[in-house]
Amino acid sequence: MGFRFIVSRPCSCMRAILAAVLACSVSPATAENPTEALELPTLDVIGTTPLPGLGTPVRDVPANVQVFTSRDLGQQRQTNLGEYLEQNPTSVTVNSGQGNPYQSDINFRGFTASPILGTPQGISAFQDGVRINEPFGDVVNWDLLPQSAISSIQLIPGSNPAFGLNTLGGALSIYTKSGSHYPGGSVEAYGGSFGRKGGQFEYGGKREHLDYFVTANYMDDRGWAEHNPSRVRQAFGKVGWQDDRSDLDVSLTLADNHLQGTQTLPRSWLGNIREAYTYPDANRNEMSFLTLKGSHYLSDTLILGGNAYYRRYRNENVSSNVNDAWALPTDPQALNDRSVIEQQGHGLGMQLTVLGTVAGRENQFSVGASGDFGKAGFTQDSQDANFTADRGTTAVSGFTRGTDAQTRNAHYGIFFSDTLKLGPDWTLTASGRFNRSRVKIEDRSGTA
Repeated sequence: MGFRFIVSRPCSCMRAILAAVLACSVSPATAENPTEALELPTLDVIGTTPLPGLGTPVRDVPANVQVFTSRDLGQQRQTNLGEYLEQNPTSVTVNSGQGNPYQSDINFRGFTASPILGTPQGISAFQDGVRINEPFGDVVNWDLLPQSAISSIQLIPGSNPAFGLNTLGGALSIYTKSGSHYPGGSVEAYGGSFGRKGGQFEYGGKREHLDYFVTANYMDDRGWAEHNPSRVRQAFGKVGWQDDRSDLDVSLTLADNHLQGTQTLPRSWLGNIREAYTYPDANRNEMSFLTLKGSHYLSDTLILGGNAYYRRYRNENVSSNVNDAWALPTDPQALNDRSVIEQQGHGLGMQLTVLGTVAGRENQFSVGASGDFGKAGFTQDSQDANFTADRGTTAVSGFTRGTDAQTRNAHYGIFFSDTLKLGPDWTLTASGRFNRSRVKIEDRSGTA
């Protein structure tokens, strides 16, 4: 049970939308830059490579691509991306391994993108062409991007080599809004059961060659179960410049979230499914993510695109567990485990797209290179504790350092993709990639 209140002021934008849609099929000199097509409210092309380019018409993609736009998300209004993916794309199931709706495991055709360290990550995820599988463990944190910033979601099945690491079961590409195609503003407030309250706003616009878009989201609730609250604060902003031959965007994503979860209960305890097996189990995620992407027509048949990014992420986790070594009444009954991940990532990529003909057939060929670099520090501590009557933990000792490690990652890739139009009903697609990865793990404790 709940309520929702929305105030919006759409601008007169039918002419802009129509011009942008038509731009996909005309020369770059006669309409808006067609490389902006992936930011449109109506999507007719698929980003078959991670870096900025023209995309491929959906009918020519050799896969059952599932596409969802901001309009689709707005009609259902789930509170997070995991809930939307659970109820809409086919072949997707969701598992709440962390016990919090903002930290779901997304399973697609048996492959997983999860925020849980140690889970085999079989899906690659991208935001505006930047890989968002974290450098430490390749995990995907679904709570870091506000839904109100999403222009479209593309779920591309199969192990397309152009997308690189973790693309075993598929790739999930998220494209964000721009002021050119989402002018106007809205303010929204809502509330409901379990103490839920929240709100969001968004505003976008365009002046000559400059456009801008900003959105922020806040949500707070105590959760449907005991000791299961969430507090989510997300923000996104983008500034862009474009003409008929060039497109440049700078965006910033910020998040500061406090999320608590509850574990699965033994079957014998199902008389009250709201109880926690043990508590606390809490995560705090903080993230700042700066991206730069752009494209430019070198000629009517030659497009150069690229991106660069910097990402900083911090996770603090505290979890309570039963002490499996407990045997005597004097032994501690429980353990409190605490871990901290501090990581920084940066990278860049470049892609060249050539439009032309091969043997008189339309052909689009792309070749690109990328580099992703990460540095992460990981510490894990443990302390003895006893349980209260409702299975909360009370510490009986200080924390003892168990792990203190640092990792460094460097991933280099070269890829190509070619789409040859054989006829009205047939298209031949080929793609490939060469990766070189280096992962270094160092012990900082001096004991391992």
